[in-house]
Amino acid sequence: MTDHQPPNWSHCGEGTTSTDPVGCRGIRVAGTGRCLAHLPPDGRAAHLAALEPGADVDYRGVTLGSGLLGEVLGAVQDDTGCARFGDARFDGAVFTARAWFDQAVFTGDAVFHRAEFQWGATFERVAFRGAATFEGARFANTARFMDAVFCAEAEFRGARFTDRTEFTGATFHGEARFQDACFTADAWFNRADFQHGAAFTRASFAGDAGFAGARCLGPFHLDEASLPEVQRLGPLTGVLDVHLDGSEFGAPVVAELAAQRVSLAGTRFAAPAVLHVRYAEVDLTGVAIESLLTVAGDADPEPRFGEVLLAFGRDSPRPRVTSLRRVDAACLVLADVDLTTCVFSGVHHLDQIRLEGHCGFARPPRRRFPFAWVDRQLLGEEHHWRALPVHRPYAREGWTRGPGRPHASATAGPATLAVLYRQLRKAFEDAKDEPGAADFYYGEMEMRRHHAGNPWGERVLLHLYWALSGYGLRASRALGWLAACAALFMTLLMGLGLPDSSPTQTATGPIRDDRVSLVIDGQEPELTLGHRQRYTPERAEKSLRLVLNSVVFRSSGQNLTTAGTYIEMACRFTGPVLLGLAALAVRGRVKRS
Repeated sequence: MTDHQPPNWSHCGEGTTSTDPVGCRGIRVAGTGRCLAHLPPDGRAAHLAALEPGADVDYRGVTLGSGLLGEVLGAVQDDTGCARFGDARFDGAVFTARAWFDQAVFTGDAVFHRAEFQWGATFERVAFRGAATFEGARFANTARFMDAVFCAEAEFRGARFTDRTEFTGATFHGEARFQDACFTADAWFNRADFQHGAAFTRASFAGDAGFAGARCLGPFHLDEASLPEVQRLGPLTGVLDVHLDGSEFGAPVVAELAAQRVSLAGTRFAAPAVLHVRYAEVDLTGVAIESLLTVAGDADPEPRFGEVLLAFGRDSPRPRVTSLRRVDAACLVLADVDLTTCVFSGVHHLDQIRLEGHCGFARPPRRRFPFAWVDRQLLGEEHHWRALPVHRPYAREGWTRGPGRPHASATAGPATLAVLYRQLRKAFEDAKDEPGAADFYYGEMEMRRHHAGNPWGERVLLHLYWALSGYGLRASRALGWLAACAALFMTLLMGLGLPDSSPTQTATGPIRDDRVSLVIDGQEPELTLGHRQRYTPERAEKSLRLVLNSVVFRSSGQNLTTAGTYIEMACRFTGPVLLGLAALAVRGRVKRS
């Protein structure tokens, strides 16, 4: 039933005599000129006697007191003692006493469009088998729908609840619509079951909003809602999406949410807030944080009530933050969350973000040695940049392309990524996590090396720094180069640097007047051995001693050929440099502060 006020609505008193009630808008009973409330006693008795369980009723605009409503409920009462209606029209009806519909059954549509409940209403354990429409209804006292069952759509758009509202244990088999509803006191939806989604878009909660144990199998919309006094939200399980976009929280709040996706785009937190999230991909785009916001995962691996569908096929309930764009990270704490796909571009004060617990970042793709990528923490946006088609095919292999970002113009480039890496490095250093900061320093240097806007000479130096020691962070690379250089210098010394034998000294001179004048002439070391005779174990051992002495800046005292002297000088320069880079890399991994 979609038309709440059909064209043939005839009101009480229309076309009747001057003795008819003035101002009554109730629809007239068929065959009379009056509404049910203004029928004479015999006419009312006749009308009620004609009703039976499951009958259709139409009391649009009628004013119903406790006595008259009780007579109507008694007229449609079945053998079980429960009132049973077919299609029930109470559009614009005014209930001047508390409306008691406990355990009633509406087998057709129940329409209370713009109805006014001046003393509240009770619909506990009511079964609405058709559509239930309370759009624009006014509840001036407590409204209770505890354990009610809505088999089709439940429409509460624009309804106003001026006192405590309870939907505890209610089941909504169709979509529940509470857009623009106003709750001026506490509203409780504890253990409510929304099987096809719930919409609280632009709803206003002046009191607390309880969703403890609630479950939503469809999208849950609490976006653009006003929640100035809500201090606890959840535990709420949404099998699909939970939307809090554009909502405003005015008081300190603790929210517990479990869903596939949680969207907080544009949400405003005016007081400290803690969000405990499980399983979900969390979008924090444009969140306004005026005090402190903590987004934390839950280390408990076991699914809780209502989370079985979410846990299926997942390794961990740890949430994944997907975006921090336009967020002031100075007031943000992330604890035990997954940041592998997070978009950091556009975040403010990233160097002041606080990361606690285990916050996992992306990793490079796995490749076989010797072409394996350096294992480190990196941003998901570096994955997106390296996967761009403008790069060479071998660079794209294994890197993940960003969703909806097929072009370079839509992806953060090296200049932007270098700034992000620098700020994250500072955040880790401020947290006294030097080993963690080392990975982001590596990422910063990588982006500087690849940035085409940097001077050519700087990029050459960065390429050398990267190749020799991984920017002073890869001890294995520096030690590998040291071993390779040592082997090269040993080979060169064996082949070119060591003479055939130790040179002899010859003393010559005349004897004059009982005095001997001698001139000592040292022979220049020579190399006359054949090629095969140069590479012997004895010469290898001597070359090794020379190289080891040169690495620690010690003079070997060994007579060398001219070529050997230059080889030793090169060894004495490169060896300590590579050894120092290896020591620097080790220090970066074990430094505490």
